[in-house]
Amino acid sequence: MINVELKGGVIREYDENITAAEVAKSIGAGLYKSVCAAKIDGELCDLRTPLTKDCKLELLTFDDEEGKKAFWHTTSHILAQAVKRLYPSTKLTIGPAIENGFYYDIDSEIAFTPAELKYRVYIIDEVHMLTIEAFNALLKTLEERKVDN
Repeated sequence: MINVELKGGVIREYDENITAAEVAKSIGAGLYKSVCAAKIDGELCDLRTPLTKDCKLELLTFDDEEGKKAFWHTTSHILAQAVKRLYPSTKLTIGPAIENGFYYDIDSEIAFTPAELKYRVYIIDEVHMLTIEAFNALLKTLEERKVDN
């Protein structure tokens, strides 16, 4: 068993190798649904990271600056996947999170004008589907880990 210090100095005992996501779920469904990333002893990590020793755990939501950045970082990758599915010859460069969202530099023979984007408005559906796929894959991984433990 390990001791995990949470917000407000609350200490809870968990099985070793519990993930940050599982801790969030144990606290409540609302937190579990809204957590974007975590910090373990001050180090930013994803929610699949296992807790292997006593630690301080911060669960970051979109309300936290680092939670926003983690969300935007992930979203930029999802956007890139959707663009590649719709425009396979597109070359992707960088897509960092910035102060108020994210952007992605894209090299494409097709100009992404408002008219083109309106015509291809289903990119939003593609991003939505990829988000669902990624979330379902994460849940499956978490469930598999739970069975293995």
